[in-house]
Amino acid sequence: MELELKQIASSKYSKIQDLKINRGTHLIYKKLWKKVYPVIEAENDVNNQDHTGKNVNDFIETLGSIDFQGDFFRYPTEFNHQYHKLSNAIDPINVLKCIRAVTNVLEGCDAMFDHFADDEAEMYTEN
Repeated sequence: MELELKQIASSKYSKIQDLKINRGTHLIYKKLWKKVYPVIEAENDVNNQDHTGKNVNDFIETLGSIDFQGDFFRYPTEFNHQYHKLSNAIDPINVLKCIRAVTNVLEGCDAMFDHFADDEAEMYTEN
């Protein structure tokens, strides 16, 4: 997910470039998703009753609350060499399925922004 968000952050689409996202961060929710999500929602069909964006937002926000330093899923221990601990048990298979689904949505958003960037480039060359 982090890599997909960084791929989106590197988009040539003007609305994404205007965000000036730091792609060196590991804070998926705070530094990547919170900046990209409003652009995704703005480009979504307002008449669409699909709640995919909200569901993805909720999932990434939940992961952000678990991994608030960006290292929980990257390293087996905290900086003080204590193993990471969860306050509640999780179903790793379900988490994996959700991450795959979110990654698919993010790949679709990346393709959409690439298309928009191509349209912008074409408009600039026509003028």
